[in-house]
Amino acid sequence: MHKELEETKNSLLEFRERKTDEFFKLDTAKPEERAVVQRWNQYLPSLAAVRGIAMTAAALDPHKIAPIVCACVFFSIDLAFNNLSPETKGKMRNILFESVIAINEWMSFETNFRKTDYDAIKDEVKELQALLTGQYLQALRLLCDILLSRNGSWEKRAGDKMTNKILDFDLRLATLKDHKLRWASKKKVMEETLVGEKEIADILGWIKKKDDPEKSLRDIRVKISSKRILWVNGPYGTGKTTIIYRIVSELQSLSENYLRREQSETPGDEGQLDRLLQVIPYFCTVLTTRSERADYSTIIRALTRKISLMPDFTLARRAETFHGQYTRVSEEPGDITIWEKFLHSVFFKKGCDDLRESLKQSLIDHADGMYE
Repeated sequence: MHKELEETKNSLLEFRERKTDEFFKLDTAKPEERAVVQRWNQYLPSLAAVRGIAMTAAALDPHKIAPIVCACVFFSIDLAFNNLSPETKGKMRNILFESVIAINEWMSFETNFRKTDYDAIKDEVKELQALLTGQYLQALRLLCDILLSRNGSWEKRAGDKMTNKILDFDLRLATLKDHKLRWASKKKVMEETLVGEKEIADILGWIKKKDDPEKSLRDIRVKISSKRILWVNGPYGTGKTTIIYRIVSELQSLSENYLRREQSETPGDEGQLDRLLQVIPYFCTVLTTRSERADYSTIIRALTRKISLMPDFTLARRAETFHGQYTRVSEEPGDITIWEKFLHSVFFKKGCDDLRESLKQSLIDHADGMYE
């Protein structure tokens, strides 16, 4: 792997020295070069979201190759975007997103699992590592080839070359997605093995209220695999809830790729997370009797349960401490403010009063929007 990475890095460094550096020497005093800069600035916002995610993620790459790839690719594509059709632009954005996510999945795995030894999943970790290493290389090569497709080109010729190669890029993206499906299914098995460990399961079960009406993961998977949605606005049964499930599923997938553990020497802070995107869904329904509906206490405890589980499927240190503190004297705290403070200490930076009001407001907004 290291040999392939070194070869990739050297070819990119050579390309950057010969081609990309000259892009930065554009003289806005010259009409023809000023036009290039103006078009570049015009199309820059359309890639800003992709670039922001890519460059932040790439900076975490221990092999220091992803930053070079992403910087060259995004700068190069900015200049060629003026000559791409809307369809090709959309496909190119999708390829960039998927490639960056694939790279970051490998880096997230390296961060969360490589330095931890779990006997229960030792073989699975090795298998996942091999799968993700291949995925990482596939994504890097795809980005590299997008960049090198511009080699020797400028302006319209560069756009034409990208358009001519978009079919090949699409096919390679499909291969990359197939690879991702393989490791995602194995990761799911590994997750269920870890969460099924008795000690972890007992604490997570204790945190969550026993009568919580939240839908199970099985129910959610049935929803998101249901028939295609043709229209999202309508009466009961037209698929509005399914759309919500799909959106949350996509956000969670993106969120999982940007998790990293924050190292801290302060006792009790080892479980803190630094996330670029935070998704903690809670699904319940008002289509039931009032006594069976989730109340504020139910939702607070359900959210607490979700964030107590770390990205590597171990428990946050604070959750273990909190559980031990109260189970010595009673089954669970009776005052909801105790759960609020615990939730705040693990995750939220705002005060408990603000937390209560923001959660209530968001719940009202979502209920109105979904069931009007």
